[in-house]
Amino acid sequence: MGNKIDWFEIRRKILHVVIGTLLLGLIALRLLTPLSLFLVILVGAGISVISRRVRLPFFSWLIENFDREKDRKQFPGRGAIAMFVGVLLAW
Repeated sequence: MGNKIDWFEIRRKILHVVIGTLLLGLIALRLLTPLSLFLVILVGAGISVISRRVRLPFFSWLIENFDREKDRKQFPGRGAIAMFVGVLLAW
């Protein structure tokens, strides 16, 4: 049974590809700037703090379906924030 498919991780990887491609397209079209990306990070951090106390319909669904269990409790959205920070640093 070592070949069991982990659908949770497959969903996460597909989401990474989709978001990465979307970000690349927005950057190439000059629709995303370092300042706007920084603002997205700040808003995401704020949503992370709020979502620990209040259920936010769309964001809670994303967290429940794509965030790892340990991150849901400690730092919801950690992976997404780290991805956006990485894009900003690579800019």
